[in-house]
Amino acid sequence: MLRDQNFKWKLQLRNSIKTVEQLAKYINLTEKEKHNIEEVIKTYRMSITPYYASLMDKNDPNCPIRKMVLPNIKEIKTPPDIPDFDKEESFEQVPGLRQEFKEKCTILVTLMCPNYCRYCFRKYWVGRINNVLTHKQIDKVVEVINKNKNIEEVCISGGDPLILSDDYIDYVLLKLKKVKHLGAVRLYTRTLAFLPQRITDNLVKIFKKYPTLYVCTHFNHPKELTNEAMQACRKIADNGIPIFNQSVLLKGINDNSKVMKSLLWGLVKNKVKPLYLQHCIKTMGNNHLVTKISVGQKIIKELYCHMSVLGIPLYDVILYSGKVLMMPDYLKKDADSRSFFTNLRGEKFYLDDLE
Repeated sequence: MLRDQNFKWKLQLRNSIKTVEQLAKYINLTEKEKHNIEEVIKTYRMSITPYYASLMDKNDPNCPIRKMVLPNIKEIKTPPDIPDFDKEESFEQVPGLRQEFKEKCTILVTLMCPNYCRYCFRKYWVGRINNVLTHKQIDKVVEVINKNKNIEEVCISGGDPLILSDDYIDYVLLKLKKVKHLGAVRLYTRTLAFLPQRITDNLVKIFKKYPTLYVCTHFNHPKELTNEAMQACRKIADNGIPIFNQSVLLKGINDNSKVMKSLLWGLVKNKVKPLYLQHCIKTMGNNHLVTKISVGQKIIKELYCHMSVLGIPLYDVILYSGKVLMMPDYLKKDADSRSFFTNLRGEKFYLDDLE
């Protein structure tokens, strides 16, 4: 059984779509579309698992699944917003370990991913550098964390950590388990959407060994909530491992409350708690997917009107020095400069009457 499960997800990776010729077996492309994709991947590579490609509409260029992973000519037609490399690298303690906040740090175990998202804020790394931290480097990272008693939480990220072997994941988690002052370890992955076959019985068995582990997944659109993906989520949650979701707000994909509600409530029904709705920041060639912050704030307000709080995420912006909340501001001032807010029925309440 274990051998069969490992074979399935590794076969997906071996058959990842990286060329126009491979892509054309899954969707219908015009000659212009083929040409444009070939032009873009000279600069920004493409990688799509066969499973995820099978979710694409064969004929609709506006299919949200397509738009998240298919190279778009706009990526090289607009001036790139280059990240501040020096700013991000200033948080690096040792190779692979970054600490933006006093109480939390991030381990970038690899820069490899099963799919290359066109909006990725690490786009300048992913698909370009295929490195993995060695066991010796992991040991050094954990040594630094162990010495810093202020660190309460570690995020394991990348790239995608679950592109690595079960033994490697187990090694990292075991090392962190020995750090007594850690209260939580978050493992970030998009494999549940891209490669749900990766959630094998053995991987879940490994997860269960670590009581402080939280799995944070990444779904952006209801079309990603397939039976296979939801079964993978339930396999994790039903074994007692908390599972959260972060979504990225993307123009023309999920930038309205109707789509977002369908996505978020679909996750809640499968024991996945929406944690963040992240604003898509401008980076290399993704300007066409970036919305106004007011769009995200409007979605959050509308969600509060139409769905359970279980499905409502925090809206934030990821900066290269950490996250900042961008939740809606409900407070207003009247002509006399008195602060007030209104409830969902439009009734007005003054702050000085409540304080």
